[in-house]
Amino acid sequence: MVLTPPGWNSIDDVTAYAKLFTYSGWAALFFLLLFEILAHVYGVRKDALVAAQAGAIKSTDDAEIQRLKKKVEDVENASGVIGSVALKAEDTAKQTGADLVKQQERAAKAEKDLLALQEQTQPRHLSEAQKVEVVRLLIGLPAASPRIFWANTAFDGRGYEEDFKDVFQRLGWRVDPENIAMAGFATDFTGIFIVVHSQDTVVLQARPVQQAFGAVGVVLAGLFDPRVPQNTFEIRIGRKK
Repeated sequence: MVLTPPGWNSIDDVTAYAKLFTYSGWAALFFLLLFEILAHVYGVRKDALVAAQAGAIKSTDDAEIQRLKKKVEDVENASGVIGSVALKAEDTAKQTGADLVKQQERAAKAEKDLLALQEQTQPRHLSEAQKVEVVRLLIGLPAASPRIFWANTAFDGRGYEEDFKDVFQRLGWRVDPENIAMAGFATDFTGIFIVVHSQDTVVLQARPVQQAFGAVGVVLAGLFDPRVPQNTFEIRIGRKK
């Protein structure tokens, strides 16, 4: 069976359909051109919108970049400030450490000076052990009659003299009260001396006495004075060193 289009066998119908298809073709061509124009216009609009969006994004990115740069600068500035503060703190710590060392040195010197002052103002005395040892070393020597004088500048002279007198009395030696006194010497002096009349004077007990006291840490320096009788020796006590 062969299919035939509508109006295929009619002149009027064929003519009508020919015109219909002709007009439809022109209409289609018109709409084709219209759609092409619209497509072009919308394509241009799309490109414009994309460009605008890209510009907006770029502006946003630039703003963000500037914000980040500013933040970095702020951090760097803050780091610089912190570094400066740290350096100042380190310098302050060093200065404080130096001041502390100086203060400690001053404190140590002050303590040393205080101890020296206390030692200087501490009265001199012979301990019981020193007395016993001196007596042990001198026992058996012939009896002597020593003299004991102390300078008026020796604040502890009176008490120290008592210690020497006690040693001599334990040995059985006679110490004349008239030969025990404070004296004003022409020259101020420090320390303790054992004094004899002259270099040629021989006093049997003088040298052993000097050695015995030296053995217990009490230095008796030798001295000559013609005012001392030739048959004895004198203990002369000066200021404390």
